[in-house]
Amino acid sequence: MKIAFYHELHGSSDCGLEDVLQGTRPTSGGMGRIKIACHLARAGHDVSVFHHLKTPGGEAMVSGVRAVQVRDAAEFVEGCAHLTRDDAIIVNTFDGFSTLGDRLRSVPAVKLVWAGVNVPFEWCEALDQERFHRLVCVSDTSRDVYRLHPRFDFVEYIYTCFDFQVPSPVTPDSDSVVFLGALREEKGFHQLLAAWPLVRQRRPGATLSVFGSVRLHFPDAPVGLTGVLTPDFERNYLHPILPASGDWRDIGIHFRYPASKEALYRALTRTGVGVVNPRLTGSLETYCLAAVEMQACGCPCIGGGAGGLLETIRDDFSGYHLRRGTAEELAGKIVSVLSDDALRARLRQGALAHSRPFASPDREARDWLEVIDRAKRQAPSPHRSDPLTDAARWLGVGRVKLLAKQILSHNPTAMHAVRSFRSEVARLRQIAKG
Repeated sequence: MKIAFYHELHGSSDCGLEDVLQGTRPTSGGMGRIKIACHLARAGHDVSVFHHLKTPGGEAMVSGVRAVQVRDAAEFVEGCAHLTRDDAIIVNTFDGFSTLGDRLRSVPAVKLVWAGVNVPFEWCEALDQERFHRLVCVSDTSRDVYRLHPRFDFVEYIYTCFDFQVPSPVTPDSDSVVFLGALREEKGFHQLLAAWPLVRQRRPGATLSVFGSVRLHFPDAPVGLTGVLTPDFERNYLHPILPASGDWRDIGIHFRYPASKEALYRALTRTGVGVVNPRLTGSLETYCLAAVEMQACGCPCIGGGAGGLLETIRDDFSGYHLRRGTAEELAGKIVSVLSDDALRARLRQGALAHSRPFASPDREARDWLEVIDRAKRQAPSPHRSDPLTDAARWLGVGRVKLLAKQILSHNPTAMHAVRSFRSEVARLRQIAKG
């Protein structure tokens, strides 16, 4: 079977697909997901990745995958013209993917949308037999967002795995903390900076190693003195906690970007506790490969108790879910792990055990082939039942929701009020859970 991926993969000017697949350049989890192409190729399929990264000559064989550099979606469609009904097209979500579906109408291959982030509810209208046949999410929690949609039976989820060599865990430094992720408000790094002085009050020797940069998401973003944060981010969140010297190293913060996967994993095996996106509302994780990588190295993980982290972190077993989202709560969780050797040892064992099912690329490749097969047969996706929500879907609540959004879209003030109300309700729910 021929399988064609379209993944924009916007990286730095010196980053090629080989760097992404081999881990020689730091990448976001969204870029890292494309590694599944290698495992599908090893399973005997003819796999191509169309992308926007630098590739010698515009086309090359990389780790068994045909890498094709294209300028835009139109060139990708041209490259798929030869595909048949026995083949598959997998398009990573981007702002124009719905329009791309119209261009692909003439290509008879099975077409799937790979949603690393939750796409707008109304975009699911692209799920029809002429444009896209499946929407593939990265977690069950992410898929459940679409349960009210009339086409929910054609929404699937597949966990992202990884196969980089992970060193054996060693005795960790009991004062070491790691943050892993893009350094943006959307990833909650500012919340960790707000909590850090509280950590240092109780653990004066604590150190924070930061493996990330705003350029993981925006390669051309301006950066300040840290080399990884935008000047505005530094001014708003870093400067207020700096000592009189103005040196972040004097309060135990070390920015480690860039680093290869090998260097990152070595550091994680020696780390007492890790932190990923602590947010509870707004820009939530749909999966969070960083959390899986941490735990696979034996590093307990703390993250927001919402979104995909409800699945990738097992609360009080492999790490902790945050319930209130305050600096005090985050600092308290970090200090509790650093201060208690027995707790840290228990969570490290739990982290290794919980991450194990996520570290099987053969399983992920098998899941993709099963989804493609169901799409060819137009068979519904397997999913757990939710009688109340499923009944609401059959009664047309999803259609009413789409109509309401269309009406509100012409009234920005009303739309803003609805979003603010939903955000506040989500926040209160998290407080109630805590």
